[in-house]
Amino acid sequence: MREDFTWARAEPRPGRFNWTSFDHAVRSATTAGLVVLPVLYGSPGWAAPAPSDLPVHSSAYAAFVAATVRRYATGGAFWRANPKLPVRAVGWYQLWNDHPVHPAAYARLAAAAVIAARQANPTAHFVIEGGTYYLPGSRTEADWIESMYAEVPHLGKYFDALAVQPTAGGEARYTSRPPDPLEQIHLQLVAHGDGHKPLWVTDIGRQSCRAFGRCGTEAQEAASVASYLKSLETNKRSLLAAVFVQNLHDLAPNQYRYSALVGLNGDWGIFSASDMEGVFPTDRLDASTARGTEYPSTYNRDGIDVIVTMPGVCPTCGYSKTGVSAIDPIAWSSQAVSWYRTYCASSSINCPAIEVLNEPDGSWFWGAHAVRQANANAYAKLLQDVYTAFHDVYGSDAPKILGAYDSARWGLEVWSNTAGIPVNSYVDGVVVHPYGGDANCGPGGAGVPGDASSEGNRGQVIAAHEQTGKPVWVTEVGWSTALRRGCAGDSEQWTYRQQARSIYSFVMWARATGYVAAITYYAYRNGADTGQQQFGVETWGGTKKPGWTALQEAANDQPCTVC
Repeated sequence: MREDFTWARAEPRPGRFNWTSFDHAVRSATTAGLVVLPVLYGSPGWAAPAPSDLPVHSSAYAAFVAATVRRYATGGAFWRANPKLPVRAVGWYQLWNDHPVHPAAYARLAAAAVIAARQANPTAHFVIEGGTYYLPGSRTEADWIESMYAEVPHLGKYFDALAVQPTAGGEARYTSRPPDPLEQIHLQLVAHGDGHKPLWVTDIGRQSCRAFGRCGTEAQEAASVASYLKSLETNKRSLLAAVFVQNLHDLAPNQYRYSALVGLNGDWGIFSASDMEGVFPTDRLDASTARGTEYPSTYNRDGIDVIVTMPGVCPTCGYSKTGVSAIDPIAWSSQAVSWYRTYCASSSINCPAIEVLNEPDGSWFWGAHAVRQANANAYAKLLQDVYTAFHDVYGSDAPKILGAYDSARWGLEVWSNTAGIPVNSYVDGVVVHPYGGDANCGPGGAGVPGDASSEGNRGQVIAAHEQTGKPVWVTEVGWSTALRRGCAGDSEQWTYRQQARSIYSFVMWARATGYVAAITYYAYRNGADTGQQQFGVETWGGTKKPGWTALQEAANDQPCTVC
């Protein structure tokens, strides 16, 4: 059984380990007669800028791997603490997962980890990544292998098997013929004298869900997986030592079907719905502007789910300069349920999430009161009442209720509100808008490639998850392209290609975290071409920018062709 053993969860502080979740996984597997293949990845905040990033110091990860290997080896601390369990020692470990990191840095990390781990348990075996996660710039699997060996010439000393994930990269994941990279990777190993090392296919499968892109029916799922496994058996058996199917269980009906949904802030009605059909599965719709052709049903007919933001003093109203305290939470909650019943057909499939208010700590919308503790307390009470109202009516079929985490200060005020409301019990996820800002605007507002603005505020995403433990919903993020028109406030100004690179990089990073549930890019189309805020992936006239393609390719785990 392949199981994520997340480093950040096990070692939240340097040298201080919490083995609770790991022990539970090993105990459950052992009781069921199974052995676990731990996947050791996910940097804690003290070791790397983001969970998907490799640690700054390889020695920190090596120490974590060694401690894990020691604990679950025969005679290790876990088995001593569970003497009644039959000993099924963990013998194999996968080092990292298919996140977009540099292969040379990864090779150094893997070598350091294996050296340390073998000192802790000389009998342990290690599976390293074969690079089936494409890096920006259309890096191929063969490039990944060559880069690792160039950095660590005797790489074969540090691994016992190579993990490949032929499911990553578009529709190839659902063909019945094994993709060529399996043979290609094997030939690369042969060239380096490691042709005897087996390949492990660690992730295959097809999703069964509503018709969108890569989804199919349950019958198609069964036929596709069976055909693929048979083809591996017939054509590639000599190369493979293990195959893992993802996953054992589906998510609950109102949970998400992808590692992170990717979509747009639409609000353009029939036109944008038909344009997005078959390209993006999700649209964020502002209930205060929804009218005529812009209601959720317009998007649902084209196979697009709608994240509904209810922004103001009533679910379909604008903002109040007197802050959230001006809202009657009971009335607001009742109106929200009524709107959902009417325009979402009471279906969490059509409208899977409700975003409660837009940027409620922003003085630009909510006035000077927005920054006060009383405003945070009022928002906590509103979240409690909205969550309760929806669950009283719909129970487990209620849509996700999303609370705003606009900044670290705001998050602390709301989640530690002085009203004593346990906010985490009344939200299913937290919303952030991690624009990069315009602190380094150059002449005419031009941005500097590689600065914080081009990356987006990733620290805000990380902080939201670390403080709340909830999935993070990025319902706005964007990069403006109005060069020579000055700073845009939320963003510096970028060329079309720079915008595409930023979009692709951010989405790939966010999806790799494992805790970002959705990214809806702002926006579908530019405003009038004379303004400073040209965030759209289409121009005002309807011409698609390279950012449209970059967003689509990131949504489908494909290499970026426009970056």
